[in-house]
Amino acid sequence: MKKILFCLVLCISFNAAAVEKTPIGKITGYYTGWNHDQVRVTIEGADYTEGNCETKDGYVTEDSDNSGYKTHISALLAAYMAGKPVGLIVEGCLRGRPKIWGVNMEN
Repeated sequence: MKKILFCLVLCISFNAAAVEKTPIGKITGYYTGWNHDQVRVTIEGADYTEGNCETKDGYVTEDSDNSGYKTHISALLAAYMAGKPVGLIVEGCLRGRPKIWGVNMEN
C-alpha cells in the first residue's frame, strides 16, 4: 500500500512540474485552424520554449484535445480585442507547439 501511495505522489509531483507559465504580455497574433477547431496565439516577449516543443511560433489549443478549449479561446479573443496582457499556463506540446492549459487575464 505504501508503495502504491508513493508512486501516486511521485506521479502527481512530476505532472505538476511539467506545467509552465509563459511571460505576461499582450497577444500580438490570433490564428485559427485551417480545417479544424484550433487557435494559436503569439504574445509579445515570448520565445515559445516552454515544453521544449519543436515549433516556436506560438501557443496552441484545440477542441479535440482540451475540455477548456471554448473558455480559452473566449478569454484569448477578449484579451486580444481589448489589448490586455495575458499569462498562459502551458503543458506539453500539441501539433509541435506549447499546449495551452490555462489563461490568466492580467491588468
